[in-house]
Amino acid sequence: MDEQGHRLWRGVCTTHPDPIATRVLRHAGEDAKIGIETGSMTPWLVHGLRAAGLDVACLDARRVKAALRMRLNKTDENDAEGLAQVMRTGWYRPLHLKTWAEAIEQRSGPGKARVALARKLAVLLHSMWRSGQPFRCPSQPMPA
Repeated sequence: MDEQGHRLWRGVCTTHPDPIATRVLRHAGEDAKIGIETGSMTPWLVHGLRAAGLDVACLDARRVKAALRMRLNKTDENDAEGLAQVMRTGWYRPLHLKTWAEAIEQRSGPGKARVALARKLAVLLHSMWRSGQPFRCPSQPMPA
C-alpha cells in the first residue's frame, strides 16, 4: 500500500522469508515497511525478512485485532489490507519478544512470565520441527 492508501499488490505467497522478500521488493521496493502479527512463526519470519534488508515491525495480535474489529468483512485478504492500513497510518507500537515477556512479568509476576516465554519458544520450535525448517544461528548477535 502506498502513502495515499492505494493497493500496490494483492496475492498469495508461500510463508517463507525468501519468497515474501522477493514479492515485496518487486512490488513495493526497498523502502517498504512490513507489519507481521505475533504468532508462532513470527520470530523466524521477522529475522528472515530483516536479513533480506526489509523494514519489519512485529505487531501485537491483540492490538491489531482491536483495530481490525471495525472492518465489515472478516477475511484473510481483508485482514492483510487492514494490517497494511495500520502500518501506513502508524497505529501500532512495534513489539519485541523480550518486551512482551517483561509486560507479562509486570502484570503477573516473574514465574508466569518465564512459563509464558518458555511456551512461546516451545511453539516456535515445534513449528520449525513440523515444517522441517533448520535453525540457522545468525553470524552476528542480535541486538538486545
